[in-house]
Amino acid sequence: MDPILGISCPKEDVSRYIHVGHLYMQESVMDRPTMSEIVFMLSHETIQLRAPKQPAFNLLRGEGQTDLSNDKAENCTRNELTISAMEGQ
Repeated sequence: MDPILGISCPKEDVSRYIHVGHLYMQESVMDRPTMSEIVFMLSHETIQLRAPKQPAFNLLRGEGQTDLSNDKAENCTRNELTISAMEGQ
């Protein structure tokens, strides 16, 4: 998580937002929450969130694909945004 966000947004909240986002990206439309369910999940911190199922897409590289990262990473944005790599558990 970007350290700047830590000042105004607790890590638990960020994790919850990401979890709800994963629920919305499920492959089956029937498994995705409705907008009213999303609003409910985000506004009630004490409810237990269900585990996401298969995502609609997967950005992981398969065998034989090259790793495009290198030690000479360059800044590709002018607005100082960061991109986080998400890994499933």
